[in-house]
Amino acid sequence: MYLISKNRKKKIQSKLMAAGILVLLMLITSAVSGMATTGEVVGEVLGTEIKATINGMVIPSYNINGTTAIIARDLSGYGFDVQWQEDTRSVQIQKNPDKPKNPIEETEALRHRYATGRKLYDVISTDIKTYAGADEIQSFNIGGKTAIYLRDLENFGNLEWDNLRNEASFLTKSFQQALDEIPESFDTLSTHHDQAKGFASFIRLEIEGQVLHLSGKVPEEYRYVMFVTNGDERDVIDASRNGSFQHEIRLSSSRSNRYQLFFGKERYRTFDREGGEFFIERTNDGHVISAAPSYFDNVKQHMIHRTPSFYLGAENNIDPEHPAIRQLAQRLTEDATTNYEKLEAIHQWVIENIAYDIAAYYGDGNSQVDAVDVLNNGKSVCSGYANLMAALLRSAEVPTRVVSGYALGASSDGSWDHVEIEYVGTNHAWNEVYADDRWVIVDATWNAGVVDNRQFVPSPHYRYFDPTIENFSYTHLVKR
Repeated sequence: MYLISKNRKKKIQSKLMAAGILVLLMLITSAVSGMATTGEVVGEVLGTEIKATINGMVIPSYNINGTTAIIARDLSGYGFDVQWQEDTRSVQIQKNPDKPKNPIEETEALRHRYATGRKLYDVISTDIKTYAGADEIQSFNIGGKTAIYLRDLENFGNLEWDNLRNEASFLTKSFQQALDEIPESFDTLSTHHDQAKGFASFIRLEIEGQVLHLSGKVPEEYRYVMFVTNGDERDVIDASRNGSFQHEIRLSSSRSNRYQLFFGKERYRTFDREGGEFFIERTNDGHVISAAPSYFDNVKQHMIHRTPSFYLGAENNIDPEHPAIRQLAQRLTEDATTNYEKLEAIHQWVIENIAYDIAAYYGDGNSQVDAVDVLNNGKSVCSGYANLMAALLRSAEVPTRVVSGYALGASSDGSWDHVEIEYVGTNHAWNEVYADDRWVIVDATWNAGVVDNRQFVPSPHYRYFDPTIENFSYTHLVKR
């Protein structure tokens, strides 16, 4: 047997240890060489056609490695706190439900769409650590800004993908909770907001046990209300004293009942003005007023934060600075002291002076929809009405949006009880006007008159002036 001396054994052990350390260092060096060093180009940022939103608000987005990414700092305008920690070289992202929203204007947020697939920046590796809540998430340096994947905000909510609209939609937990609380039925329903009571027909329905309580006010020149149940049973209510009425109806035991309201000038003549259509369901606990199927989508759209100042300037077909627009707006609103009064005055003029373009409606020509052209021609279709309203109101410094959507049951696949519409185009337009710290719904087209026997019949009214979203959803669906 060959024996090794203690000294020689120690020398061999030292050599083996040194060799092991050398191998370990080589492995570490090899691993590090495979990782990107700070400042190294590790990819490309491409423009994307994907529309990214946070609680419905559009946020600029980019394509990094085939995944939708956003700039971390941009989140500060969408209800998040984004803080830079110099000592740890880290970015901290936290949800702040009390923080005022100040999102980027949509046109600016989508400006990279024209560059879909084109290189915008290099992706640079960074030593900055980014945290969403308590969790570290992957981040990049693009154009000197810290970018993150939108999906990595999952601590704060959920990311949904919509193939039809090519949209990546992130919903925070609080926003989703509010959506979950949208009711499917009501015990009471008012057709209009209180501010509209002075001039609009106003109906209030309230269910108490087996009784439906009706109250309200008829339009000017009308004196009677007809309440029709399931297209057959009729109750005529006298409102001839002061235009107001109260009435009670015993609810049918049928599972589902359709109720319609009509207004008439004489008791035994034609009731020619529609007042609304409602469905009342019998449940195990009694009766309820059913929400329109479009109600959920409409409320969701109204929950989205809209920055009023974004809707004051010029845009395509809307020029609030045009001399003719400015002159008329000033004349119409010279006695108005609030935005709501300005809205009343401008709406009244539009529905009394702009006719519906019947030829264009039936495909016999193209209607002019630019606000100035509508003003000069005195007629247009719905988008022209909406553009003129927006131009006049913006000229009067009242923020006004043009809303595209669907007139349910009118030249579309939708009706109040069927809203599975193919979201390819829209068939209607109206306005939302920021007055008295809220967005007021106004459909000037439908308030101007009706189409009867291929003729436009002027009959200005206020049925679609400041309606409640519950009532409006029976006839309109906002484009999602």
